[in-house]
Amino acid sequence: VQVALPVSGSANVLTVPSNVLLFRPEGARIAVVDAGGRVKLHAVTIGHDLGDLLEIVDGIAASDKLVLNPADSLADNDVVTLVQDKPAEPPKKAAL
Repeated sequence: VQVALPVSGSANVLTVPSNVLLFRPEGARIAVVDAGGRVKLHAVTIGHDLGDLLEIVDGIAASDKLVLNPADSLADNDVVTLVQDKPAEPPKKAAL
C-alpha cells in the first residue's frame, strides 16, 4: 500500500531565530538592516513555530541582514552598527 499525503509549504520558506521577531500593534515585524546601516521594519508572515526557530513565509529575503534581540524602541530609519560573527576557534589540546 502506498500513501501520498499533500504537504503544505513552499521552497521559499526561511527559518530564522525566534529572537528576531518584534511584536507591534500592526503585527509581527522583523528589523532588516540596509547597506547604509539603516533599519527597516518588515511585516512578515509566520509559518510554523519551531520553538527557537520560526518559519517565515513572506516578508524577508535570504540575503537580508536581520537584527537579533531588537530593542522594543527600534524604529524605521534608526542607524545601527553591524557586528560580524567571530570565527570559532579550534579547541585547545590539554597539556600532558
